[in-house]
Amino acid sequence: MKRYFIFVLLSIFWSFNSSFAQFGSSNVDTDSTQQEMNFVSNTITNVMDLMTYEKGRFSFGIFPVMDYEEYKGVEIGLMPVFRFAPKDTVSQGRFYRPTTIMPQFSFSTKGQVNIETDFVSFIKGKWSIVSRLNYLKYQDVFYGVGDPLEEEERSTYNTERFFWYLELLRNINDVFFVGVKADMMYARHFDVTGGSFNQDIVGFEEGAALGVGPTIKFDTRDNTLYPTNGSLLSVSAIFYDKALGSDFDFQSYNLDMRKYVTLKEDKTILAIQGVVNSTQGDAPFYKLPRFGGSRGMRGISHPAKYADKNNFFTQAEIRQHLWWRFSAAAFVGIGNTSEKFDHNLFNDIKTVYGFGGRFQLLPNDKINFRADMGFGPNGDRAFYFSVTEAF
Repeated sequence: MKRYFIFVLLSIFWSFNSSFAQFGSSNVDTDSTQQEMNFVSNTITNVMDLMTYEKGRFSFGIFPVMDYEEYKGVEIGLMPVFRFAPKDTVSQGRFYRPTTIMPQFSFSTKGQVNIETDFVSFIKGKWSIVSRLNYLKYQDVFYGVGDPLEEEERSTYNTERFFWYLELLRNINDVFFVGVKADMMYARHFDVTGGSFNQDIVGFEEGAALGVGPTIKFDTRDNTLYPTNGSLLSVSAIFYDKALGSDFDFQSYNLDMRKYVTLKEDKTILAIQGVVNSTQGDAPFYKLPRFGGSRGMRGISHPAKYADKNNFFTQAEIRQHLWWRFSAAAFVGIGNTSEKFDHNLFNDIKTVYGFGGRFQLLPNDKINFRADMGFGPNGDRAFYFSVTEAF
């Protein structure tokens, strides 16, 4: 999900311009340069202090957000962030995370309405809860299923969706977790233009997909927000069934593998991810595996451009700390989609690559504002603003 923190970004641009001006002059005094850099860091800190409040175990921040994509126009809104820490963090376990609530309210110039709330809680060192509620109304593009349709063949339509997701995990020990996932999405579509999106497409009619299933995680990461060492292995299956109230019968399977390595004194981090998704049955088009967006295969201009019953992608990223709260990153990825889980999945592999900048929003937590430029197949490209790392 893209995020644009206006005040932060202006400060970042100003600081880079100041720094480049300093480095470009052969007569710059070292003490003057250091004073200038200190002034930059103090200025940004003061700006951040205006948007955040901390008292005891409670912290609060409210950030303006802005986004742009051609199909939805300019999106503006607000995102408050609430964080609650327990009195005793030692007994919470190795992978403790404070309770965090992040609502967002945004509107776009082309009529998109987005209201969402993310909730994360770690209870008594044993249970973790991750949940999201989301209401979304916007105009979208139908690219087809499988290879994307040519531009003149694509349909546009308005959609209204309500989404709820829950993951409840119980840790068996410090690194092994078992639990359950629940997923529900209601969708209706209207004002369709073009003939490619029609009643032959599963999910064209109004309906809801509702499913539950098991999940297992093996997690040795040293930090869940910004890992520098360790691994993550996550396996899950969700079964959507009419007995649960779903309008669709299908199954969804996911495998997510990640590895993090410190290459140089916590300054240079190598992150690698591999993902495999598969669906069986009659899944609606909006629940098919896909890649693109700010987290997987950055450089593809629309997250629904490549969608089919099966997909895989793998990506690697180098994260380099530069100075103070500033960092940079470079990434590359490959992936593909296929109707069947066979050799066709490895034909016509898609490749993406790109680079980006990072700014650490909070002094004590590695929560980064992220700006990435990605380049994809056939001249495709995309620009992303987001919070937290892609993986």
